[in-house]
Amino acid sequence: MPPVPASAQDRVAVASPMESPEDLQLRDGTAQVVSGAPEDSKALRFDDRFRGRINLSERNIDPAEYDLIKIQVKADRGAQVHLTLANHPDPGDASHWWVLDGLRGPLGWQTIWVDLNVPETIKEAGDERESWRKGAKATNPVLSIQGFIKDLGRRAAADAESIWIGDIRFVRHSVALDWNQADVSHAGGVDGPLVYSYPLQVSNERDRPLTVQLALQPIDATHARAEVPRSISLDAGESKTVTATITLPEDVVAQKPSLYTERFQAVARAKGVDDSEVTILRSSDPIHLVATVPLPEKRLQFPLYPPPRTLPNDLLFFDEQAARRMAERHPPEALIQQALDNGIYNYSEGIDATAFRKALVSAAYLYDLNGTEKYLRIAETLLQSLPQIWDEHYEEWTQQSIRQIASGIVVRWGKDFHYTLGLGWRLAGTQRSPYQYSRDANAANGGMSSIIYAFDMLAPDLTPATRRAFIHEFLVPAGIQCRNHYIGDGNQQATVNAVTLYAGLAARNWPLAAFAYNAEHGVRGVLKWTFTDEGVHIRDGYQTYTLRPIFWIAELLHGVGVPFYERHEERLREVVGAGFDDQTFWTFVKQHRLDP
Repeated sequence: MPPVPASAQDRVAVASPMESPEDLQLRDGTAQVVSGAPEDSKALRFDDRFRGRINLSERNIDPAEYDLIKIQVKADRGAQVHLTLANHPDPGDASHWWVLDGLRGPLGWQTIWVDLNVPETIKEAGDERESWRKGAKATNPVLSIQGFIKDLGRRAAADAESIWIGDIRFVRHSVALDWNQADVSHAGGVDGPLVYSYPLQVSNERDRPLTVQLALQPIDATHARAEVPRSISLDAGESKTVTATITLPEDVVAQKPSLYTERFQAVARAKGVDDSEVTILRSSDPIHLVATVPLPEKRLQFPLYPPPRTLPNDLLFFDEQAARRMAERHPPEALIQQALDNGIYNYSEGIDATAFRKALVSAAYLYDLNGTEKYLRIAETLLQSLPQIWDEHYEEWTQQSIRQIASGIVVRWGKDFHYTLGLGWRLAGTQRSPYQYSRDANAANGGMSSIIYAFDMLAPDLTPATRRAFIHEFLVPAGIQCRNHYIGDGNQQATVNAVTLYAGLAARNWPLAAFAYNAEHGVRGVLKWTFTDEGVHIRDGYQTYTLRPIFWIAELLHGVGVPFYERHEERLREVVGAGFDDQTFWTFVKQHRLDP
């Protein structure tokens, strides 16, 4: 195809119309040209694993001059699609977006938005640095796309075999749309309809006045009514806040169970500007607006989990002598300073960034089991510091011009890389079954324990100021960070869901709670689609690793009166029967949850 001119003034550049197999230089797989894509265009259909590239320099496209990649996609269930942009944001880098995974689909034709300024991860370009066409410079931007249909081992997905890819465009914002996920309110639902209000920020990104058209599109909605101003006028560079509302009728609220949810997607477009439609986006994932039936307040009183003193020791694996050593070996002030400098976790234990977490967890168990006041004081001092620790690390993250969404902010894998999964592990404790303190060497002395559980057992005895600050200034931001990163099929998604759910319940932030519970990537989707019909996890070796966070979530839902165990008993028995290495915990579940 001939080069498509692009410059900093252009709003849209077509990287590939995907009308011919030659539009995507395939290195693996074959493509069939088909009709029926949006606006009567053509597309490429792939019925097997494929991998191809587009040399953006040949299209005169500099990704740094654009905000989004837009891709038209249709897919059967189980589709996996991965984008890589080599030499972005800098030469030698490769930005990655996993835009489809086994929990999504099947999808009719839709636009997938990809935020060029917020990749999921940035790594060394590796073989993407190599010249893929003779004479091409290794610093040229290259967009790679690869995909396949994963065998989910489900009869319900037995016919899945195809992915369709339509045109791929690079787009500059004319208008931007966003929402602060900590800012949501609701009213009614008892003696009237349940109304959720969302303040949306709409911004004109152009150097001339625009009329912005707004809409709320139903994603999973049957009864709810959604309203937003249809259009607003903005001067050049101006931003305004408008209120979107989603209303569930009173009779629906009365009939539906707690956490029942209906969803909408907010979209905005600049009137008269082609291809200017945008949504609320995090990396490549739209953030939906919801109406959720909240839990009664009486079910949300701390503790939400059963405290250690009510549980058998063979469930806790508690070591009192080790706990005393961990709680007292460093002054809290030294631990706080270390966490301000290095965060609260590094995968290398030798750096000892685990000391903060071990001291907090150990002090919490000791206070709950023995009632010694000095351990409450140690734990409360550490909990009080977490909002400041978060803020300082978060500020550092936001100063980056290109930000990885896969950032745990206060949790490092190595010297430079922070990772969301680690944030989930450390806050939710999901590398071990619930409640354990010190089962084995890998989890000794609270090393794999849950910060959330430590807070939960202490919450009734913390000062209101400490409790409020921990929830709203640490837990909610961390929960939002976990919610913003779809990680995919199984352990990882369930782990971040555990943090998101607790944050949503503790803060009464029902969009967070609803996402973790019943969104496409929520715990119910993980349980349904990441295990085969026989109950085996679709990732080899991940059976137990996926069940642990599911049980943390199940225990939390049990604590607030949501009958997750009862609703999913058959499936849980299937997946545990297919292999789970903690029969002590499963026996506890059978005796105290399924057959009390």
